[in-house]
Amino acid sequence: MQLNKVLRQLTAFLGVPLLAFFLASSPAAKAQSLTTGAITGSVLDPTGAAVADATVTVTGIETSASRTVKTGPNGNYSVPSLVPGQYKLSVSAPGFKAQEQGPVSVVVSQSLNLDFKLELGTTTQVVEVTSAPPLVQTATPNTTTTVTSE
Repeated sequence: MQLNKVLRQLTAFLGVPLLAFFLASSPAAKAQSLTTGAITGSVLDPTGAAVADATVTVTGIETSASRTVKTGPNGNYSVPSLVPGQYKLSVSAPGFKAQEQGPVSVVVSQSLNLDFKLELGTTTQVVEVTSAPPLVQTATPNTTTTVTSE
C-alpha cells in the first residue's frame, strides 16, 4: 500500500516536467526551427564591456516588418523565428552612436551571429557597417538536404 502511494506521488511530481519535455521535443516544436532562422549576437562598448539594455531592431528589407529586442545584462541579444530573407539591423543605447548592419541573409534552421561594438557619442549619430558576414554559418553543425524530383 505504501509503495502505491509513493508511486502516485512520484508520477504526480514528475508528470509536468516529463510532459513539458515531450511537448518541446515534438515534431511541431521542431518544425518552427525548420522553417525559420535567427539572429543573435552581443553589443559591446569600445573597451569590450557589455552594453546592457541596448535596443536592437531587425527590419525585413522585403517586408519592412521590424522586431525590437533589448540586450540582457551580459550584452547578448537574440531574435528567433525570423522568416528567411534579407534583414537590416540597428542598435542604439544612451551615450553611444547608433549603428547599423545589413543587408544580412537569414537562412532556414541557422542562427546568424552579428556582434556590435558601439562608439561613444550622441544617439543622433549613426555608424553604418557595410561588411557582410560570411555566407557559411559555422556556429552550429546543422545540415539540410534538398530533394528534387527529376
